[in-house]
Amino acid sequence: MIAGIDKIVLQTRDFQLKDADFLELESKKGPKNQPRLLCIDRTGKEVWGQKLYSNQPRTNLDINHQGLKVSFNPSKILHPYDLLKDTRKLREVIGMVEKEMSEVGVKTNLQECMLTRLDLTKQDVMPQPILVYSDAFRMLKGNRTEKREYPSGYSFGNKSRTFDVIFYDKGAELRDANLSNFMRVEVQYLKKPVLQKETTLITLSDVMRGGSDHLTQCYNAFLNNRVFSLKNQAGQQLAIDFNDEVEELKMYRQQYGRSGLNKYLLSKSIDNCLYAIGGVEMLKMILYGAGYQKSAVGKILRDFNNFLDVKGQIDRSRGRDTVAGMISEVRARFAA
Repeated sequence: MIAGIDKIVLQTRDFQLKDADFLELESKKGPKNQPRLLCIDRTGKEVWGQKLYSNQPRTNLDINHQGLKVSFNPSKILHPYDLLKDTRKLREVIGMVEKEMSEVGVKTNLQECMLTRLDLTKQDVMPQPILVYSDAFRMLKGNRTEKREYPSGYSFGNKSRTFDVIFYDKGAELRDANLSNFMRVEVQYLKKPVLQKETTLITLSDVMRGGSDHLTQCYNAFLNNRVFSLKNQAGQQLAIDFNDEVEELKMYRQQYGRSGLNKYLLSKSIDNCLYAIGGVEMLKMILYGAGYQKSAVGKILRDFNNFLDVKGQIDRSRGRDTVAGMISEVRARFAA
């Protein structure tokens, strides 16, 4: 699935302002809010205060002592909830944003502005209501993240607020009954350093040159590295159904051949093992600590995640809505 662009924030010192009277001036009083020189408009007037701003239908503009900040949502400009997945369409969006900027007398080269925030997004209709996946989100343990629960979703971020990953019910947000089971997953690079490190993108023109494939690769890698470290659940089925177990073992044999029995037995204990060691990310650290080489660790973790995906598929095929199955389903849809 291709990732779409949900929000862009740009910053530059290279801009022109026709007349500051076209914008609103914020000028707070107090010892901590001393006015600063914001800019000199083309009429020659010096503008002092905390910031100039203009909130328009498609675009938000702010001018402070650091320069001009331009914020807009490319997807929402074109459609209430469909995602802009083709970066070539950004030219159309840029034209609309520049038109709104010109209406308040602000001019700059948007394509060469510095990226300071970028939100990438995927969305899909799930087979079950989004609330059903709550247990899966509760048991996920992200890599160096803090988890927050909301009425219709979960987010994984860090203390310094440099990034956020949000899983939520887009249909509920829009209050649209036609968008049932509609999950959206946003990766928000909230600060310039993490944005540049994770995407190698510096300006808006870089986004356009990089294309949709690059954005999708960045999105998938971030989700897999930061979120899908399984801490997992208690609550495996306690009642043993003989025929059901026979069919399950057959499926593992079909998938893995002679090692099918080992995989079947592993499937019965893997959840508790992961819980005990603290998840896949902790397993990686343990492997490195035990002296495994980087190439070996990579192969072990790839095989391990593949096994978790197979386990989830088998769980679902046996009619088991286990947490492992739901995590596998979400990961397969959004991070593969």
